[in-house]
Amino acid sequence: MYNLLIVDDERPVVSWLYELLTQFLPFEAEIYTAYSAVEALKIVDDIIFDIIVSDIHMPRMSGMELMRHVHEKRPDTSIIFLTGYSEFDFVYEAISHDNVQYLLKTEDDDVLLDAIMKAVSSIEERRKAILTANHQEYLLRLLDTQNCLADFLLFKTPLDIFKNQAMQKNITLDFDNHAYLAVCSTAAAASNKNRYETLVGLYIIACDEIGGELGITQADFRDEYIVWFIQSNPDTVIHKITERLDRLLSGVSNHMGLQLSIIITEEPIAIEMIPAVLPHAISEMRRISSIGGGIISGFDHNRPGNQYNIISAIREYIDNNLGGDLSLTAISRALHYNPSYISRLFKAETGKNLLDYINECRLIKAAELITNTTEPIYAVAKKVGFDNPSYFAKVFKQSHKITPQEYRESISILATRNANKKQDICGC
Repeated sequence: MYNLLIVDDERPVVSWLYELLTQFLPFEAEIYTAYSAVEALKIVDDIIFDIIVSDIHMPRMSGMELMRHVHEKRPDTSIIFLTGYSEFDFVYEAISHDNVQYLLKTEDDDVLLDAIMKAVSSIEERRKAILTANHQEYLLRLLDTQNCLADFLLFKTPLDIFKNQAMQKNITLDFDNHAYLAVCSTAAAASNKNRYETLVGLYIIACDEIGGELGITQADFRDEYIVWFIQSNPDTVIHKITERLDRLLSGVSNHMGLQLSIIITEEPIAIEMIPAVLPHAISEMRRISSIGGGIISGFDHNRPGNQYNIISAIREYIDNNLGGDLSLTAISRALHYNPSYISRLFKAETGKNLLDYINECRLIKAAELITNTTEPIYAVAKKVGFDNPSYFAKVFKQSHKITPQEYRESISILATRNANKKQDICGC
């Protein structure tokens, strides 16, 4: 799974790129959109992107400025610039940065798709290099710390003794602050050999994707679960952490061939409380594992076993915001879950892609407005979330086989016929 962001101030260009990438990318991806570099900056604060496809010339902030901001925090993010300009100074600045490509908007679609595949190949090579270089170091670190962590989780070691052991073994836990508890089932790696490979691979990818601004400690629990203590700054919100976990799952899937799921407490808890909360988290872990791999779910440790009807909440939010922002980012912020979790859970529970469901709801509402009102088609399009009337007409025709105007005319003809029939029956 890769995260891609499209940035352009021209909405038709964004729509074209979104359709192109949705239809023709040969790998699974979450695709996000922004209509300015300023809007994009807000999104990249919450979500880590592998690839950003951006225009250069935009109001208020240019694509070059966006690139510099992104690369300050994530220098390995690949940037692909699309522009109608061919001025040398822009090309020169773009190619002087690592992980940057420059394309003209006039080039064929295949050129953009090839550029994205080139970026993906570069990302994969970097991740493989990290796994290979750090394998032995991380294995020794895990073997040295596993026993004391497992004994603490099994209530065998009191907190004060565990603190001393953690200090001696350089376990980076801050006992003065709370930690998120995250649990992952590793039943897929049954043999000891495969299990150790899984433990080391997970730890390396976790440190790469989660480490840095977040502190992470990994424990092997009963040869069946991985337990993570995740510590963050007080102002770090949960969906930022789950976004990092989602990237961890993507890395594990791509490099280790495992489809795993993760449970994480919705709030950080005192470290001494983690052994007591862990059994409830494992119980919830078993429940979401039945949905399938690749799921990240929040767990309320104060109400173990309580299940929220997230699907109903998603549907209600969509129904109430058909004319507004129904991007995955907007929905996840409103419901306080990470975007990938919402997308995957909705698909697992309903069998429908979330974007397809949103378009379906918008088209149903559009048909209702066309039938029951005399509002112009462009006004109907706006009310159901389509800023571009031409694009709305195209999507409507794909669904109904006729244009919105033809649909209105057919409804009018049908109403006239029904009225005439009624008059004939009544003898009026």
